[in-house]
Amino acid sequence: MNEITNILFIEDLEDDVILMQHHIKQEYSNLNYDWVDSKDKLLKLLETEKNWDIIICDNSLPQLNGHEAVEIIRQKGIQTPIICVSGFSKDEEDCLDAGAVKFIDKANLDELVETIKEILSKKK
Repeated sequence: MNEITNILFIEDLEDDVILMQHHIKQEYSNLNYDWVDSKDKLLKLLETEKNWDIIICDNSLPQLNGHEAVEIIRQKGIQTPIICVSGFSKDEEDCLDAGAVKFIDKANLDELVETIKEILSKKK
């Protein structure tokens, strides 16, 4: 619980970022994060060579979907585990096919935290 966890949120709704952070901080109190809400901001941030433990990506943003975001990240050579989150599960396979490790319904934030715990435990 004392380790610093670095997360990149790709999400257009600030309220969703705050809600996810709240749940994650119950397990990982030392949370550092970056947040982008557009394709342009994502591309700019990916040029900074920051390192994240996990990337959490909304599957439906105004200019970008989860599949496209995952493809952009993977094309940059970034192998950080990506979790796609959405209120709709219709694009689950697209997101996973692009290289996400998991697709989670936004209503199930307990599953999000459990998935983060699984991923981080494998990194040790």
